[in-house]
Amino acid sequence: FKKITFILLVVCIFTLLFSNVISYAEEAVIEPRTVDSDLSAVTTSEDSEGTAVPSTIDHLEDLYLQDKSVTVDYPVQANVFVLANDVTIDSSILGNAFICAKTVNIKSNAYINSSLFVLAEDVNIDGVVFDLYSASSNLSISSNARILRNITAGGNTLDLSGAIYRNANLGFDTINVSENASISGNLK
Repeated sequence: FKKITFILLVVCIFTLLFSNVISYAEEAVIEPRTVDSDLSAVTTSEDSEGTAVPSTIDHLEDLYLQDKSVTVDYPVQANVFVLANDVTIDSSILGNAFICAKTVNIKSNAYINSSLFVLAEDVNIDGVVFDLYSASSNLSISSNARILRNITAGGNTLDLSGAIYRNANLGFDTINVSENASISGNLK
């Protein structure tokens, strides 16, 4: 468990350090942003009185969140970095998600289109994640959950009811597997 935690921590640190490294062949021109900058794409619809109401907001840049409780219930087309006590993801994230929290809930509407790196006491997965790297005391993968590629995780207790479509590298003291759970690749 300590080895997996250390590896996850090193991966998170390297990713944080190098996620925004950009090299230019020519000198870049940096211009200040204006209020009209296209930081998010907003789709509007009209309510019953004909007033324009935002129906979706897509966050187009890396998202850094820190608070006691954080909920991401809007699409993010970039990486997400979260430090909080309680975290809820209930929308699509097209980049990686790096989460350090006490409790993490990946809801049924969540779709993390890359890797989820999580360090938490309790992690509950009910949505779709491409790759999962977790160091947690308790990890629960519900019957609705889908890990589309690999999972590397360790901790005290794993409750597995969902599907893992590739390999599972697990280091838990206790693993509870339901009849409906499936691992299509190797189990280590």
